[in-house]
Amino acid sequence: MATIGKAMLALLLVGFALSLSPAESPLPPEPHRAMNAAGACAGCHAFAGTTLIPHEFVVEIPAKCWECHAQRALGRSHPIGVDPSRSPASVVQIPADLPLENGRVSCGSCHNPHLPHLSRTRTFPKQPAAFRQSAGRDEIEWYQTFYLRKSDPVAGFEPLCLACHKDL
Repeated sequence: MATIGKAMLALLLVGFALSLSPAESPLPPEPHRAMNAAGACAGCHAFAGTTLIPHEFVVEIPAKCWECHAQRALGRSHPIGVDPSRSPASVVQIPADLPLENGRVSCGSCHNPHLPHLSRTRTFPKQPAAFRQSAGRDEIEWYQTFYLRKSDPVAGFEPLCLACHKDL
């Protein structure tokens, strides 16, 4: 019963924190908050009339990302601009949930900047908490998601890599 009570408390706190304005939230601010603001879609996404076309862009995604993220500071990273159709299908198969930009691998193929910045679940084993939140006598740990489209607290980044590279 105590575990259920702690889980309920954690859910209530998360819901409360998410319902607050960014200035009132006990969580750190969302770095990509401006991308999710009303009317911000047209800064990156193409439209057909008033309908957003999710994976067509008016700017090159890497260029948009590099406005804030220095290429040399990105650490481990997949090459971008790669055309997977030039590789044998037995080597690379791109699933629909990892979108390409103009047929090429882009930052947005592996990362979705509209996902939450923090999660209660680790992105990889032994990941240190990015933020700790007091909840009475308990402490809630939050972990960076790196906006990854796929990850696992035990397998880490492997599900993302194996989504396209089956033979790794």
